[in-house]
Amino acid sequence: YKVDHLMVGADDLSAPAVMHPVFYGSYDWHSSVHMHWLLVRVLSLRPALPV
Repeated sequence: YKVDHLMVGADDLSAPAVMHPVFYGSYDWHSSVHMHWLLVRVLSLRPALPV
């Protein structure tokens, strides 16, 4: 996980889910794009699927 935020003290430290909620759970931004594309694709092909 690569952090691009300047942290100067312990109070600046945040969990990845808080810092980058869209990418949380992804290996990197590229994987996140693939996962979001897959989600949109599945929902467009099968809109009646329970979420």
